[in-house]
Amino acid sequence: MIKGKIYEDLAVKFLKENRFKIIERNFRCRFGEIDIIAKEKNILCFIEVKKRKGNSLVKSYEAVDKRKRKKILKTSLFYLNQCKEKFSNVRYDVVCLEEKNGKILLDLIKGAFCFD
Repeated sequence: MIKGKIYEDLAVKFLKENRFKIIERNFRCRFGEIDIIAKEKNILCFIEVKKRKGNSLVKSYEAVDKRKRKKILKTSLFYLNQCKEKFSNVRYDVVCLEEKNGKILLDLIKGAFCFD
Protein backbone atom coordinates (compact mmCIF):
# COMPACT_ATOMS: atom_id res chain seq x y z
CA MET A 1 0.00 0.00 0.00
CA ILE A 2 2.96 2.34 0.55
CA LYS A 3 3.83 2.17 -3.16
CA GLY A 4 0.19 2.87 -4.04
CA LYS A 5 0.27 6.05 -1.93
CA ILE A 6 3.51 7.15 -3.60
CA TYR A 7 1.93 6.68 -7.04
CA GLU A 8 -1.18 8.55 -5.97
CA ASP A 9 1.01 11.38 -4.62
CA LEU A 10 2.74 11.57 -8.02
CA ALA A 11 -0.66 11.63 -9.74
CA VAL A 12 -1.91 14.44 -7.48
CA LYS A 13 1.24 16.49 -8.18
CA PHE A 14 0.78 15.88 -11.92
CA LEU A 15 -2.89 16.91 -11.78
CA LYS A 16 -2.13 20.08 -9.83
CA GLU A 17 0.54 20.98 -12.39
CA ASN A 18 -2.19 20.60 -15.02
CA ARG A 19 -4.53 22.99 -13.18
CA PHE A 20 -6.79 20.47 -11.46
CA LYS A 21 -8.12 21.36 -8.02
CA ILE A 22 -7.98 18.30 -5.78
CA ILE A 23 -11.17 17.95 -3.76
CA GLU A 24 -10.72 14.56 -2.15
CA ARG A 25 -8.42 11.56 -2.11
CA ASN A 26 -9.36 7.96 -1.46
CA PHE A 27 -13.08 8.60 -1.15
CA ARG A 28 -14.64 5.44 0.26
CA CYS A 29 -18.18 4.29 0.76
CA ARG A 30 -19.94 0.94 0.84
CA PHE A 31 -19.82 0.71 -2.97
CA GLY A 32 -16.08 1.16 -3.40
CA GLU A 33 -13.29 3.71 -3.58
CA ILE A 34 -12.30 6.52 -5.90
CA ASP A 35 -8.61 7.41 -5.84
CA ILE A 36 -8.94 11.12 -6.59
CA ILE A 37 -11.86 13.51 -6.97
CA ALA A 38 -10.86 16.79 -8.60
CA LYS A 39 -12.21 19.75 -10.53
CA GLU A 40 -10.97 20.91 -13.89
CA LYS A 41 -12.68 24.21 -14.57
CA ASN A 42 -16.40 23.39 -14.13
CA ILE A 43 -16.00 19.61 -14.57
CA LEU A 44 -16.00 17.24 -11.62
CA CYS A 45 -13.52 14.44 -12.37
CA PHE A 46 -13.47 11.02 -10.77
CA ILE A 47 -9.94 9.79 -11.30
CA GLU A 48 -8.54 6.27 -11.08
CA VAL A 49 -4.77 5.91 -10.71
CA LYS A 50 -3.22 2.88 -12.40
CA LYS A 51 0.44 1.89 -12.53
CA ARG A 52 2.02 -0.78 -14.69
CA LYS A 53 5.56 -1.86 -15.38
CA GLY A 54 6.92 -0.97 -18.80
CA ASN A 55 6.99 -4.61 -19.89
CA SER A 56 3.35 -5.27 -18.97
CA LEU A 57 1.18 -6.59 -21.79
CA VAL A 58 -1.80 -4.66 -20.45
CA LYS A 59 -1.82 -0.85 -20.52
CA SER A 60 -2.70 0.94 -17.30
CA TYR A 61 -6.09 2.18 -18.44
CA GLU A 62 -7.02 -1.33 -19.68
CA ALA A 63 -6.73 -2.53 -16.11
CA VAL A 64 -9.88 -0.55 -15.30
CA ASP A 65 -12.16 -3.38 -16.27
CA LYS A 66 -15.96 -3.50 -16.42
CA ARG A 67 -16.27 -4.58 -12.78
CA LYS A 68 -14.04 -1.71 -11.60
CA ARG A 69 -15.88 0.83 -13.77
CA LYS A 70 -19.20 -0.31 -12.28
CA LYS A 71 -17.83 0.20 -8.75
CA ILE A 72 -16.51 3.65 -9.69
CA LEU A 73 -19.92 4.60 -11.12
CA LYS A 74 -21.81 3.52 -8.00
CA THR A 75 -19.29 5.26 -5.76
CA SER A 76 -19.39 8.46 -7.82
CA LEU A 77 -23.20 8.52 -7.76
CA PHE A 78 -23.12 8.10 -3.99
CA TYR A 79 -20.61 10.97 -3.76
CA LEU A 80 -22.73 13.22 -5.99
CA ASN A 81 -25.81 12.45 -3.91
CA GLN A 82 -24.00 13.46 -0.71
CA CYS A 83 -22.29 16.51 -2.22
CA LYS A 84 -23.61 19.95 -1.27
CA GLU A 85 -22.35 21.48 -4.51
CA LYS A 86 -24.24 20.35 -7.62
CA PHE A 87 -22.34 19.45 -10.77
CA SER A 88 -23.79 19.18 -14.24
CA ASN A 89 -20.52 18.12 -15.85
CA VAL A 90 -18.89 14.90 -14.67
CA ARG A 91 -16.03 12.99 -16.23
CA TYR A 92 -14.20 9.74 -15.51
CA ASP A 93 -10.44 9.89 -16.04
CA VAL A 94 -7.46 7.61 -15.55
CA VAL A 95 -3.96 8.72 -14.61
CA CYS A 96 -1.60 6.13 -16.05
CA LEU A 97 1.83 5.64 -14.55
CA GLU A 98 4.30 3.56 -16.49
CA GLU A 99 7.76 2.57 -15.38
CA LYS A 100 10.38 2.74 -18.14
CA ASN A 101 14.13 2.67 -17.71
CA GLY A 102 13.84 3.47 -14.01
CA LYS A 103 11.61 6.50 -14.61
CA ILE A 104 7.91 6.96 -13.99
CA LEU A 105 5.98 8.42 -16.94
CA LEU A 106 2.54 9.89 -16.32
CA ASP A 107 -0.32 10.29 -18.74
CA LEU A 108 -3.85 11.52 -18.21
CA ILE A 109 -6.67 9.97 -20.17
CA LYS A 110 -9.62 12.33 -19.92
CA GLY A 111 -12.98 10.65 -20.38
CA ALA A 112 -11.32 7.24 -20.25
CA PHE A 113 -14.74 5.64 -19.88
CA CYS A 114 -18.34 6.68 -19.75
CA PHE A 115 -21.70 5.22 -18.84
CA ASP A 116 -24.94 5.01 -20.78
